[in-house]
Amino acid sequence: MSIFNDLNTIGNKLQQLDAKSSRSKSIRDPVGVPAESPKKIPVTPAGQEEAGYFIGGNLNNRVSNVEQMLENLEYARYILDILDPTLEDILDKLMEIKEYAAQAANPELNPLSRETAAEQIAKLADEINERAGKTSLQGISLLSGEQKDGVSTHKGHLELRFSLGEDDRDVLSVRLEAMNIQSLYEGSRALSMDQ
Repeated sequence: MSIFNDLNTIGNKLQQLDAKSSRSKSIRDPVGVPAESPKKIPVTPAGQEEAGYFIGGNLNNRVSNVEQMLENLEYARYILDILDPTLEDILDKLMEIKEYAAQAANPELNPLSRETAAEQIAKLADEINERAGKTSLQGISLLSGEQKDGVSTHKGHLELRFSLGEDDRDVLSVRLEAMNIQSLYEGSRALSMDQ
């Protein structure tokens, strides 16, 4: 995060120079003639000194790394925006399944009503599988588990890694477990995050 400190320091220095520059322009003698400008100190451009060139190159690299990090974060947010409505819909369907299961568990329920509840549960389970299978990004199914030869296995997980910094230690791994009715009833976690 020292890049932000460096950029902040540079920004502060530029503001100070702007303030000094505007003050020297506003100083005038009583007749309205600008005051004598201060002596100019020769400044060697950064590209003409090894140290300046090195610092400038490092700063440019760090800026491009931060820009890439911000793009990666935006992409991760975009994926979460795709997943959010799908997971909400699946949760709603699971709540409906729970209600039908509670109704079917009632010992006073007649067999026809129990069969109707079972059909509704099966229909909702198919809808969950279909919705999870259709949730994709650039042709990759996000909730269908690991990919083998570009095809979802509907088992295991899909792991996405996002670089959040300048080195390999700053990585966000998002592990998306296969989301289908079978995996949900097996008790697997749908989403886990490691950092």
